[in-house]
Amino acid sequence: MHHSSQQHLNNHPFSLAMPAASLFFYTLLLIYGTLFPLSGWEWPSNSLLNPLYPPWPQKLHTSDVITNLLIYIPFGFLLALIVNRYCQFLLLLLLVTALGTGLSFLLEYLQTYLPTRVTSLADILLNGLGSFLGASLIILVSPSSSLHKKLRSLKQYWFKDGTVTHIGLFVLGMWAVSQLFPLVPSLDVASLRAGLRPLWHTLNDFSLFDPWHAATYTLNITGLGLLAATLFRENRRVLPLFTVFIIAVLFLKIPVVGRQLSAESISGLFVSVFSLAVILALCSGSVSSRGFGRSGQGFNPGFNQGMAALCLCSAFLLEALQTGSSAVTKGINWIPFLGHMKSIMDMVDLVATAWPFAALAYLALSFAPPNAKPVAISGAILIAITTLVVEWLQQSLPGRYPDITDVVIATLGWSLPWVYLSAITKSGLKGQTKAPPNPKYP
Repeated sequence: MHHSSQQHLNNHPFSLAMPAASLFFYTLLLIYGTLFPLSGWEWPSNSLLNPLYPPWPQKLHTSDVITNLLIYIPFGFLLALIVNRYCQFLLLLLLVTALGTGLSFLLEYLQTYLPTRVTSLADILLNGLGSFLGASLIILVSPSSSLHKKLRSLKQYWFKDGTVTHIGLFVLGMWAVSQLFPLVPSLDVASLRAGLRPLWHTLNDFSLFDPWHAATYTLNITGLGLLAATLFRENRRVLPLFTVFIIAVLFLKIPVVGRQLSAESISGLFVSVFSLAVILALCSGSVSSRGFGRSGQGFNPGFNQGMAALCLCSAFLLEALQTGSSAVTKGINWIPFLGHMKSIMDMVDLVATAWPFAALAYLALSFAPPNAKPVAISGAILIAITTLVVEWLQQSLPGRYPDITDVVIATLGWSLPWVYLSAITKSGLKGQTKAPPNPKYP
């Protein structure tokens, strides 16, 4: 992109509106999570005001350190996207860190009026450090950075242009995050053993293998592979690159704290790669070694989109209607996010719920419907009704925890890609810098 074009994007209201809106909603989520349950407020009995200096905790728990550090990284990054337009990098770091620390201080101070919450100076410092780290990430997306230029060249070589493609790539990223969160690696031997424990136990006792869990992995990976095939430029080798991506994500679960590699995921990988090889070969009209796994002129994106949607919907229903490990049945929780504010791992369930429906939205958008608004609205209604029915049915399934939050997140997962594309179209940014139809490798 030329400098003048980049300057136009930086000055355009839309380039500020999207980060600002994202920051606003994420800040609301931080407030909600920090002050949850937002009830039981008590005025101090010994003074009109609580102390301004929160105590240092007697013991720092690893989970608390990770949570307080990670939850402010998105805040710092989104705020830096806005502030970056008005100040230099060093000033940006200081300003974002100060604002993040100030927000944390305010919320921790308000927590002193909630007997169920514990105020800690360590939380404030870790939140400030998270804001600093988030702001530091702005250098990776700076158009002038060599990393940004290299990634842009690679993207232009492998993937199609357009906002819809960006949405599809974002969906792949959402799936990876849902598998690898909290994104904190540990090379400690005990942690690595914990990451391999389910696989080891299954290899020693195959009766522990869960075929339904493996089928869910198979359907999800197959659906993602078919989705990915619609993102690539003509005559690119889809299957090898996608397979490397899935293998990397699954095996990176081993060193990530709280994540584990299972036999079900590995078997799902093998079956899905074989299925993708067959489907892509049939779609391309070629089973030769040269055309195998490539996107080419005979590629049928419509068939791929339909098969991808079928796989993802089947995986959702298969996972949602399985019984859990407990014999207890529960009624629906009608309070949104009630069960997702206890830890950062509970919140990652939101991403795991949202990404399949964001994928369905991408698949629908890739058809370029002439009247997008009716499709978006009818799809949102259908998804809301379907997920509500599924949650209602879960009341009779042992070990399941039906939650209205899943209905809300599924509907948002479908709706936000439509809103995003509509906002870009209305702002006049739909047209992008033209790239060669099939650029050479940089």
